[in-house]
Amino acid sequence: MFAVASQVYDFETGILSGAGQIGQFRRGYLRIHDRYFVEPEVEEPDMPYLTIYATGGSAMYDREKFLAIGGFDTLYSPYGWEDVEVSIRAWRLGYTVHYEPKSPVWHHFSSTIGQKIPKKSVNVIYERNRIMAHWIHLGLNMLLEHIVFLFINLPRHIITGKWEYAKAIAESFKRINYIIKMRKAYNGKSVRSIDEIVKKILSSKTGSNVQILNAKTAISKTVHI
Repeated sequence: MFAVASQVYDFETGILSGAGQIGQFRRGYLRIHDRYFVEPEVEEPDMPYLTIYATGGSAMYDREKFLAIGGFDTLYSPYGWEDVEVSIRAWRLGYTVHYEPKSPVWHHFSSTIGQKIPKKSVNVIYERNRIMAHWIHLGLNMLLEHIVFLFINLPRHIITGKWEYAKAIAESFKRINYIIKMRKAYNGKSVRSIDEIVKKILSSKTGSNVQILNAKTAISKTVHI
């Protein structure tokens, strides 16, 4: 086990923001916000729940394993997708990432970034980091599909004045040498593909107590402080 993710709720609204993240691949992207929810009061005993990643601010990592695989990559500095990437890296290297419904966390989202950095800049950095993680970790077929959709989506974003997407792609290409280096390194060590990881996670979300959600579905919970 590489890490354990908590059941995360937004501190202000009480809305579920993190649970068992599935990470299904659709239209060129790994959809990390599709998730499944397990009510802790009806959790089935000895049931291992898996997740594609553990959110950095509300997770516990095996320190030895975390350091052994290189920790958070500074490629994703200053924020965004570093926790997703290190979890995917761990999965590919043979570890697992678990989701623990009985470990609730209430989190102030973007309490620092949102106050100090303009939203458009935040969007560029997040999208850049998402793209770079895809370029490093996707298998060849998924990568080709990703590139196709990357450039299908580009004109739409430009026409609607959302230049952040184009800037994110340009910023990613500036780091292409390091991306290629890391892709080769991880491909040489990988014991699981993204597709195999997702199938393993999907096989863990069984039982009558499991609720399948998507990125737009939320379960509210009263915040107790």
